[in-house]
Amino acid sequence: IRGCTHILWTGKPTDPKKVTAFLPGTIQKIMVKKGSRVKEGDKLLILEAMKMRNDIIAPLNGVIKGIFVSEGEKVTKDHLMVEFE
Repeated sequence: IRGCTHILWTGKPTDPKKVTAFLPGTIQKIMVKKGSRVKEGDKLLILEAMKMRNDIIAPLNGVIKGIFVSEGEKVTKDHLMVEFE
């Protein structure tokens, strides 16, 4: 798709259990649910920002403790999106 770029983002390296928005945008799609078991590199959600689709990926193997966004929601920079147990 013209004008779309995929970027892999794993959240802040200081706390890999908390995945935050690295820039403001809109949540396009959520691929996981609370309690989902994921592996490092699995796609968690898609954040659209500045006309780019950003694949947000799991920074580690684990279980999803909570999801703090919904599809279509606009988020600010550093907004907590997903947390691991």
